[in-house]
Amino acid sequence: MTSSVAQLKRSCEQCALSCFCLARDLLGSERTRFASVVKRRRILKPGDNLFIAGDRFHALYILHTGAAKSYLISESGEQQVTGFHMPGELIGIDGLSDHVHAYCVEMLETSSVCELPMPELDRMIATSRALRHRFLSLIAKALIDEQQMLLTLGKLNAEQRLAQFLLNMSQRHATLGGSESEFNLSMSRYDIASYLGLVVETVSRMIRRFQEEGVIEVEKRWVHIIKEENLRQRLAEAAERSLAQANKKRVMSSSA
Repeated sequence: MTSSVAQLKRSCEQCALSCFCLARDLLGSERTRFASVVKRRRILKPGDNLFIAGDRFHALYILHTGAAKSYLISESGEQQVTGFHMPGELIGIDGLSDHVHAYCVEMLETSSVCELPMPELDRMIATSRALRHRFLSLIAKALIDEQQMLLTLGKLNAEQRLAQFLLNMSQRHATLGGSESEFNLSMSRYDIASYLGLVVETVSRMIRRFQEEGVIEVEKRWVHIIKEENLRQRLAEAAERSLAQANKKRVMSSSA
């Protein structure tokens, strides 16, 4: 084993994110082989792009530290934020179909990413059942998250969208071993507004309302969720309303 491969193997084995990343289910020689696939760990500064829309797809990335956002550029030149990325998450699957990236990915804070060149990764996926299963699971999760976001934009009002966002951030921080009630948001309110399909003034107004109602505390980008059940109740009301509407349509359809 060369010194570089041995160093990467130790890096993968000692990584605090090993239970979340693509290599989670790999053992022994497969873990060593995966470590040799990792080309390098890149360090990027806030505002740096990992790639932009139109770039040739050649690798997938695992966010090791920091945070990032993905976005599209509208015809008017404005950013439309499509997602936020946290440590352990796979980035770049948008390029799998046409071998060209459809989105831009920008770092929100100083971050590091593990680069996985696609030719080498593809060969290992073909021979490793554990890696193939994990890879497909992460793609499925990305599709589910996208469907959930479409539901959020289509069915929820402004308060409910913000409640959904805060609960999602809470769950993601808790998954990484952090607090589910107190955490920092790396993204700006402009990014949050773009992601939720709102204007920034509405997001700021909803945050003030949640604070006045004692649901959350906010200090700059630090958030403390005080009444998690209150946020969940807002979403439950939206779900009940959607179910009632669906039942009404079904009754009308059957009686027609």
